[in-house]
Amino acid sequence: MTQFGEPIEAVIFDFHQTLVDASRSEGWLDDAWQVAGRRGRPDDEWGGERTQEVKDFLATVWQLANSVDPHSERDLSRARHQQVWEATLAIVGGIDPDVADALYATMDHHWVLYADAVPTLEALRRHGIRVGLLSNIGIDIRATLVQQGALDLFDAVVLSYEVGAVKPQPRIFERALVQLGVPAQRALMVGDSWAYDAGGTELGLRTLLLPRTQGRHHGLGQVLRLVGAA
Repeated sequence: MTQFGEPIEAVIFDFHQTLVDASRSEGWLDDAWQVAGRRGRPDDEWGGERTQEVKDFLATVWQLANSVDPHSERDLSRARHQQVWEATLAIVGGIDPDVADALYATMDHHWVLYADAVPTLEALRRHGIRVGLLSNIGIDIRATLVQQGALDLFDAVVLSYEVGAVKPQPRIFERALVQLGVPAQRALMVGDSWAYDAGGTELGLRTLLLPRTQGRHHGLGQVLRLVGAA
């Protein structure tokens, strides 16, 4: 039993900045540079100051994308996702098309699960709690989850571009609940953004918002304590 009402039978997690640290840009530019077939390192061509400017930009690129795409249309199709990427990259300017394409192609290589993500998911499943993933995203992230050994830990993976709806629209939360086979009153949503992840409260879905953190751990153990699986 939880301390706040109906027992929790399922936990639904947001992806970016909840299970995955998507702000770590170290290595991303160098990786893309090689994929683009460029010689040496970015510093050699751009200089250290410009290279650092681009790296800092990449660390917040999807937050900056909100100014280009305030209604999250990028999360409804792969084509629109790439269009918004290109428009957002234009903000920093001066990045050659081949490097820009390589950055997009290697983007998900640098989404790293927080160190406490897999242990938290495993603990929930050991306690018989169903686990879902609910993400606003315009590309398929299942391959990323496979590479990091996490896909099999989810009972449902609900992606906005497959549903045709984005958080905070209730319809996408409803889809996750149906796939998990639990009513809203017996589920918990875990995310990092009140603007998006709290949309399920309209359905009676309790929501835990974890502030964005620096470092390898994200405090996901709080979820286990809330649902009695610590």
